[in-house]
Amino acid sequence: MNERFVKCAQRGEEWLQAHCGKLSASNAPDVMNFRKDGKEGADRKAYRGKKLAEVVTGLLDNYNFVSKAMEYGIAFEDEARRAYTLRTGQMVDQIGYVIHPTMERVICSPDGLIGDDGGLEIKVPETSTFLRWVDAGVVPEEHRQQMYMQMACAGLQWVDFCAYDPRMPKALLGTDGKRYDCRLFIRRLEADAKEIAKLEDGFAQILREIDADIASLPKFFPEAEPEPEIEAPQGEEWLQEIDFEGLK
Repeated sequence: MNERFVKCAQRGEEWLQAHCGKLSASNAPDVMNFRKDGKEGADRKAYRGKKLAEVVTGLLDNYNFVSKAMEYGIAFEDEARRAYTLRTGQMVDQIGYVIHPTMERVICSPDGLIGDDGGLEIKVPETSTFLRWVDAGVVPEEHRQQMYMQMACAGLQWVDFCAYDPRMPKALLGTDGKRYDCRLFIRRLEADAKEIAKLEDGFAQILREIDADIASLPKFFPEAEPEPEIEAPQGEEWLQEIDFEGLK
């Protein structure tokens, strides 16, 4: 595994610092958010501003925020990964993050790598969302861009979408008299060269815009005044000028 593939704990300190100023595959929908008239959408503008702030300050912007839904998903992610392996027989290699081969400021954090060219994306949604995905029977549209960018970053040919809901029945009795484990829904997304190229162009464009924003910042501010030089006292003469009696 080459140096673009970094082993570390996801959501740990190293992982968080790696995201500072970098675009993430998980934010692909934000990067590609444009209005019908072709202008930048609100989500894209907000994400661009967030990344601009991180580049300028070197500080992460609210990455420690974890909603109740996210907290729930994180708690069951390992269980979902084990369930996937039991169902498919595929061994999953956990990874911290992967850097894009040509855009070093673009990274992805798949929930696992499988073999030489596969990946895993785990979601632990609300039950109503889980059932909607199951009924549709395909990889949800809202997660495809993220998965395509994972393929672009890690050179993958496919990513398995794995939705897991521990609240669903483990042994639901069907009309045929058989028992069914309803907790896991898996669908595969194959690489699509056109979709991946479109996303890579979108990520490259927003990086150029962030760089242009940084270059334009000086015009909004006055030139910094040089720091005054304070000459350090020489020898012990300066001690004689202090009224030590008055300090008592």
